[in-house]
Amino acid sequence: YFLVLLLWFYILMPLWRRLLPFLIAYPKSLFSLLFLANLAFNFYSSYWFRESSSIEWIQNLFTYRLNYFVFHYIFIFMLGAYVAEEWSTVKNILASYGKRIVFGFILSLLAMLLAYYNCVLLQKYTPLEAVNMVHQLSPPGMLYTAFTMLFALYIWECHLPSSIIKLLGQIFSTYSYTVYLIHPFVLFLLYRLSQDYGLLMTSTTILIGYS
Repeated sequence: YFLVLLLWFYILMPLWRRLLPFLIAYPKSLFSLLFLANLAFNFYSSYWFRESSSIEWIQNLFTYRLNYFVFHYIFIFMLGAYVAEEWSTVKNILASYGKRIVFGFILSLLAMLLAYYNCVLLQKYTPLEAVNMVHQLSPPGMLYTAFTMLFALYIWECHLPSSIIKLLGQIFSTYSYTVYLIHPFVLFLLYRLSQDYGLLMTSTTILIGYS
């Protein structure tokens, strides 16, 4: 589904190019507004939207809207565009607010875990139901995604030696797209193996599989 999202983002690139200069000019206020608007939109789409249709292809559009509708991801996409366009400014932000970024990352991670285990332990959801409830576009999920991006950039820019950065850059540029293309097949094989050997899809087995 990510390739579908990328295609839509490329098709709509003229729109993003018009939006980005405003975000660069007023980053604090406009990114705050964009985050809140995207949060509200995603919350409605994820938890309140209940449209249905007797026409199969229209129903599929409703069912899989999170997989293709680009406006679910506009905040994180535009944040990435800002980072790329204003990298020198972002480096200064990372150096100046590193401790706050780490603190925000830890809090957002705890929020994700609390929301997940609330669903499993208190609401009695299955692990799969909990994952579908506390996903990337949920309120804690959006915070976690944004702070993880900033945290990774902070570690990359402020705490890794230049030789390590160069090596990792070469590895990522060479293999990342291939890994992205084959990872669904690897996950499918791991899922089939877990079924064949009677392994429950617990947090431990899921983390091992993704690692």
